This record gives sequence, structure tokens and C-alpha cells, in this order.
Amino acid sequence: MGTRSLTRVFDEHTGQALCCLYGQYDGFPDSHGKELAELLTTLKMVNGLGDRSVPVANGAGCLAAQIVAHFKDQVGAGGFYLYPIDSAPEEYNYEVRPQGAGKPVLLKVLSGTEVEWEGEAQNFLVWLENT
Repeated sequence: MGTRSLTRVFDEHTGQALCCLYGQYDGFPDSHGKELAELLTTLKMVNGLGDRSVPVANGAGCLAAQIVAHFKDQVGAGGFYLYPIDSAPEEYNYEVRPQGAGKPVLLKVLSGTEVEWEGEAQNFLVWLENT
């Protein structure tokens, strides 16, 4: 039996969910949550593809696609699936909220519907180390 999770990515302009990624196992904050936060902290949010000397995400839609690609690339078939935006909460739920070009990405971690952690993705990694 796995620890299921949902990861939703929200548009920085409308606040609406763009995608919902279902993870069948390892959904714990120190597993999926940590890997998600590590990915989010490696990408710089931009508006337009100029300087490519660092990994970038060109807005929330680009970020959402990169998150899906990252997790699917690791497992191939199975493991992760795209689910309807309005899917019922799983054991762990992650909300990814870009704030715009040059700004940090916000991450919310919920156990069911209870907030466990909320803030900048980079600070989640520090929180994990101290728990």
C-alpha cells in the first residue's frame, strides 16, 4: 500500500489550478515533498526566454509541465498520473503557487486537509532538516 499524494500547480495570474498530479506512493513530505521542493528551488521563474544560463520556468504553465515531466521521467509507466483538478484530497497534498518572474515559488503541504507547512519552497527544505 502506498502513501498517495496530489500535487496541484496554480496559475500566478488567475489563481486557478492548472494541473493535478497524483502520486501513488512515497507521498510523504520527506520523500515526494522534498523532491518537489528541490525541483522548485532549482528553477528561476521568468517571463520570456532570455538568459538561459540557469534552469528556468517561463510562467506557471511551463513550471507545471516541468513538474510532470520530472516525476514521470523517473518512473515511466505508472507511479504518477494526471488527475482532475477537483479530485478529493489524498493522504498528502501539495500546492505549488508561483508568484511571478523573479519571485520565489510558494509551497503548501497538507496532511489530508490540515496544513502542515506553508511558505517559500526553499524554506521547506530547511524545515524538513529541522523536524
